[in-house]
Amino acid sequence: MKGFLQVLQSKRVYRVGGGYIVSAWVILQVAAIVFPSLDLPSWSMKAVLDVLLLGFVPAFLLGWHLDLRRARVERSCVLNKDAAEGPQSPSEQTLLGEGGARLDAKRQAKQIAPCGETPEKISVSRLPITGSDVFGREEDVAFLDRAWANKDINVVTIVAWGGVGKSTLLNHWLRRMAAEQYRSAQLVFGWSFYRQGTSGDTSSADEFLDAALGWFGDPDPRLGTSWEKGERLAKLVAHRRTLLVLDGLEPLQNPPGPQEGRLREPSLQALLRELAAFNTGLCVITTRTPVADIADYERTSALRRELDQLSSEAGAKLLRALGVTGEEAELRNASDEFSGHCLALTLLGSYLTDAFSGDIRFRKEVSERLEKRPTWSPCSKSNGVLPNLAWRGS
Repeated sequence: MKGFLQVLQSKRVYRVGGGYIVSAWVILQVAAIVFPSLDLPSWSMKAVLDVLLLGFVPAFLLGWHLDLRRARVERSCVLNKDAAEGPQSPSEQTLLGEGGARLDAKRQAKQIAPCGETPEKISVSRLPITGSDVFGREEDVAFLDRAWANKDINVVTIVAWGGVGKSTLLNHWLRRMAAEQYRSAQLVFGWSFYRQGTSGDTSSADEFLDAALGWFGDPDPRLGTSWEKGERLAKLVAHRRTLLVLDGLEPLQNPPGPQEGRLREPSLQALLRELAAFNTGLCVITTRTPVADIADYERTSALRRELDQLSSEAGAKLLRALGVTGEEAELRNASDEFSGHCLALTLLGSYLTDAFSGDIRFRKEVSERLEKRPTWSPCSKSNGVLPNLAWRGS
């Protein structure tokens, strides 16, 4: 009996029962005063009492049902928050054993937006414009999803040669995030270090720092040294649930050599090192060379994802989406001939669609033209495919 009463108390059903009893008592008092003045028969008072007694059980059950429904809604919101934060991983358990105080501070600093709430501010207009179709990147999208949900991951780097589809993958993932109100992100800021257009110009670290500091609310973006600016920006980013996207970082990295992959700008060095050490959100970077400055954090709080070329099947799907027609085997062969290179296949498909009604059998003409232009390389800027296929409009 004691256990049953405890269940009732935990379910708050006793409030419904108490309220019903008080209401019934008031009704009986009113009836005792009003009924005699109306000359109602004596049995009418007993009828009211019977109705009130019979109504107690349905009211009790209705209160129980409403309480269960309320509990389900609350549990749903909690589960959605947990999904956004991600399950506790073995690496988190290790961190709890080695440095629980630091992880607790991170959890307290991380402010999760309520269920369904949109970010306070969003700025993604500086990211490059890419195609909307993505093929063969399901595992890469899932990797980004897991990184955002895992509170132990602070920085993610997507590494691949130009034209493989880093920016397209990133834009595809951001569209998925936007469809779900960015999954509890409070701030979303994207920046590309390549300016849009044909000139191929790049933006400087100072330009990025000034714009980002101002956007995140720094009172004077011009104040301090480059390193101090990077540290200030890191603090503004890290203490909110922020999704920071840095696309095309390679112009600001050192080329192959003793310092390969290291950032040349102190401001970016400070920013990324600070974020790799502590971040309540996630910083996503795309680049052609791994960022050497955060190598010490790899496999702990900073993850790296190497993008592969498209498989034969994915390349064939891309060509079909571009309007190319032909046997599946021929489409897959064409994908293999261009090494599954996303940009090369996109240009091939566009040329075949414009010049040959999409017939895959005419790809040999493209190959013959490319053989006469030996500059093609999947490692060069725009992969050398743009200049080689520039003649398609002539």
